[in-house]
Amino acid sequence: MNSFRYLAFAICAITACTADSGRSADANLPADANLPLTERVLVEALPSCRDQRNCEWWGYNQSKLIRRGNRVVTYVIDNGTATGTPYKLTLYQKLGDGPWTEGASVPTSRPGNVLVDPQDVLHVLVFEAFDMSTNDSYGYLRHYTFANPDDVTNFTEETVVDNDGTTETVNIRVGAAMGSDGTLFAGWGIRLPDSAQSEVLYQKAPGDSHWSRSIAGIELGHDFYYPYLLPLENHGAPDDIAMFAMQDDFVAQGAPNIYQMMRYFQRDAGTWTQTPIDDLSGDALAPTRQALEQGSDLYQAEDGSVHTVVTEWLDPDRAYVTSAMRHGVLRDGAWTFEALALPDGECNWIRLFESDHRMFTVCSTFDKTFVRALGGNTSIQLHPPTTITGAYPFIAVPRTGTLRTEAYVDLTLVSGDANAYPNGPACYVRIPRSLLATI
Repeated sequence: MNSFRYLAFAICAITACTADSGRSADANLPADANLPLTERVLVEALPSCRDQRNCEWWGYNQSKLIRRGNRVVTYVIDNGTATGTPYKLTLYQKLGDGPWTEGASVPTSRPGNVLVDPQDVLHVLVFEAFDMSTNDSYGYLRHYTFANPDDVTNFTEETVVDNDGTTETVNIRVGAAMGSDGTLFAGWGIRLPDSAQSEVLYQKAPGDSHWSRSIAGIELGHDFYYPYLLPLENHGAPDDIAMFAMQDDFVAQGAPNIYQMMRYFQRDAGTWTQTPIDDLSGDALAPTRQALEQGSDLYQAEDGSVHTVVTEWLDPDRAYVTSAMRHGVLRDGAWTFEALALPDGECNWIRLFESDHRMFTVCSTFDKTFVRALGGNTSIQLHPPTTITGAYPFIAVPRTGTLRTEAYVDLTLVSGDANAYPNGPACYVRIPRSLLATI
C-alpha cells in the first residue's frame, strides 16, 4: 500500500453533541465499549491523491463507494503522474474485517463513479481526456466492468461516448447511478449542437447491446452541471429517474456569479419534467458574489419521497460560510422546504441516509464530521485517525447499488483543503446500524 499506514480495527472515538450546546461534550455512546469490535464504529486511514487538483474529493455528485455483503470498494486518484500522461483511477477493496487491497488502475483525467449491480458485478465509469497535455473537457466516457465477484483486477472495457478532440461530447462532471434492476445510468449537462444548453441521460439495461440517450431538458438558459442521479424505486416504469443539477456559468456577461440556481429533473414513463428548486439570481448578493449555493445531496426514502439538500452562502459579510442547509421533500407530487440543523453551528456538506426506517444526516464542517437523526436533537461526532480539513463525505447508498438491508453504513472522508496537500488525508468509516438506534 505504498507509504500509507492502515489502522486496522482502529475504534472511532464518539462524542455526543446536543443541538443547543453547539459543541461536543466528552461522553461516549452508551455501552459502546462493551460491544464486540465488529459492532463498533471502525475508522481506517485511506490513501489519497498526491495533488489537491482533481483529487477524489472533486465531483461531489459522483458515486464513489459501494458495499455488497462483506465487500466494500472505493477508489483513489493517482494524479502524481508525469505531465501529459493520464491519471490513474485505482480501485481498493475491503472484504469483511480484512485489510484494504489494491486492485486495477484505469486511465482517467477526473474522478469517476463506482457502482455495483444486483449480480455483484462492479462497474466503473470515468471521463478520460482526449489529450492529457491540455486536460480539458474534450474526452471520452469509459465503462469498465469487473464481472468476477470480489475480483477488482480483471475487467472489460467499452467506450460509452467517443471523442475526436474537436468538441465536447461528454461533460467532465458526469454523475452515475445503478437501478435496482441493474440498469446503469450516466448523466451530465452539455451544450448540444441542436439544442444549446441541455441535460442528457445515458442508460444501459441488462441485456442491452448499446447505450441509449434521453434528453432531460433543452434550451435551459444556463449550464446545469454536477448532476446527482437517482433511480426512482417502485415508482412506475423501471427506468424512472431523477437528476438534480447546479447552474454553473456566468449569469451576466462579465459578472463573477456562477452558482445561483438548482434544478430538479424527473422522468416518469418516458416523460421529463423539471422544477426550479432554488433560484438565488435575484438575491442582493447575486451581482457581486461568485457563488451563492451548491447541491449537497439527492436521496429517495423508503416511503418513496425524494429529498434534496442545498447549501446556501448568503451571509453578507462572509462568502462560502454556510448560512443555511435547505432540505426539500417531494411527496405525493408536492414540494416542501425547511432548514436543517447545523450540529456545530456550521455545515459545508450534508448527506442523507436511512437506517431502520429513520433518516439521518452526515454533516461535514471544515474540520469535524457529525451524524444526526433527521429532526433529532443529538449529534454524534466522528473522529478520524487524523484531522481531515475541508472533508467531502461520500456514502454507500442505494443509488450506488448498495442494498438497504446491509448491516453497516459506510462512508469515506476526503480532504478538499489545498493546504492539506501533497498527500491530503482520507479515511473510511464503518458504522453498524445497531449503534444508530442510540441516536
